Amino acid sequence: MLADVDLSYAATHIEFVDKGALWALATFTIFASTVIHGLTAAYTVRVLVQE
Repeated sequence: MLADVDLSYAATHIEFVDKGALWALATFTIFASTVIHGLTAAYTVRVLVQE
């Protein structure tokens, strides 16, 4: 979520050429990170606990 805060702060101080693409990239990155973490966290904990 920090990326969105930084991007929104920067957008109020400078003019971006393609602001929509930057927001889409930030949103996708947060979404992909959440999905990947959600899919792998339980498996990783199981593997670490077994060792």
